Parts: sequence; structure tokens; C-alpha cells
Amino acid sequence: MGAWNTRAVVSRFKSDLWGLLLPHGIRGGALAPSTWTVTQLSSWYAFLHDTKVKGVSKDTWSMLLEFLKTVDPQFTAYDEEAHNPAPAAWPSIIDDYVAWAREHAGSV
Repeated sequence: MGAWNTRAVVSRFKSDLWGLLLPHGIRGGALAPSTWTVTQLSSWYAFLHDTKVKGVSKDTWSMLLEFLKTVDPQFTAYDEEAHNPAPAAWPSIIDDYVAWAREHAGSV
């Protein structure tokens, strides 16, 4: 339980927690209007594993939910330069994920 007292969720818990919560949010509609599927979420878990992310900030934890609601799995609505009228300032780990996912498209 010490992980909850820290600023970042430690590595060994992050994928397990997201693995429990995100599929239910997608299937049950809590992440509506997300167009992501549980299968597509596997690229997020692969990114975390491949890049050996040690911890995830509270900001990333909460912004990932907004990311899944507003950005499609092909990232067509993703604007890393934030030129759109309502710019999104995603945490850098999400920017890194999108770059990683684009490089690994079709292999995850």
C-alpha cells in the first residue's frame, strides 16, 4: 500500500491497475465516447514494458483517461504541436507513447 503514498504509481502496479480498470471503463461506457478497444490498449501496456517506465505521475494517470476519450486509436485527433483551437497539453509520457505507437504500428 506504500505505492499510494508516493507521487508516482510504482512500476509493478501501473499495468496491473490499468489492466483492471481500463477494460471495464471501455466495455461499461465509463470512458465514452472512447473508440478504443481492449485489444488496442495492449499497445499502451507494450509501450510501458518496452520503454521500462519506472513510475507514472498522477497527472499521467488522470490525463490518460482524457486521452482515451478524445484521441482515436489511429491518433488522427492527436496534435503534439497543439495547433488546434483547444490545445491539449498531454504529459510527455503520452507524447512518447504516440511516437512509439506510430513507429510500431501493426506490430503490437
